[in-house]
Amino acid sequence: MALGIASALGPQGGGMPKRAEVVSSAALSYIVASWVMADARKRGRQLCYVYDSFVYFAWPVVVPVYLFQTRGARAFLTLLCFAGIWFVAALFAAAVALIREFTFS
Repeated sequence: MALGIASALGPQGGGMPKRAEVVSSAALSYIVASWVMADARKRGRQLCYVYDSFVYFAWPVVVPVYLFQTRGARAFLTLLCFAGIWFVAALFAAAVALIREFTFS
């Protein structure tokens, strides 16, 4: 939600400054990689030595593969939850942008 708010409240509503975009994409990759590593520890799953770096750089491909390996068909439920969280955050950002448009115009 913070990413959506920052994007909606950016200068002239045109998105975030370039530095903020770089930091937010790095933070998202770090959070996803941290979650995968914590989930693997919780499940007692042994991962290779640099798996966290691999997830950090290629998370859009690696995370679904990891989910299907660890959960089987239930991975669809986890992916659906992630998509739902993303959708709610996007709706919240759109609402903030809409409110900004009508109050500051």
